[in-house]
Amino acid sequence: MGGGRAGRARGYATSTGERIEGASAVAAVIRDEGGRARGVMGLMMPAFRNPPERLKHLGKVIGNQLSKLRLPEDMASSEQSGDSI
Repeated sequence: MGGGRAGRARGYATSTGERIEGASAVAAVIRDEGGRARGVMGLMMPAFRNPPERLKHLGKVIGNQLSKLRLPEDMASSEQSGDSI
């Protein structure tokens, strides 16, 4: 996946055929109010429908929108207690 440090700097990660042959994916992190990673949202689609430039565009859009979202920090206590969201 095009993630790691480069993915963190961009705000999203991409994958083409790395997990599933013929599939592309893009994903971005969801953070809490304190900036800690709490989840990820991703899209998977047929690679032939999404050339690298389109995947890059989708990554920018998803990363930008999710960077505006902040989950409440108190969700961490419900995770520890086993409560569902």
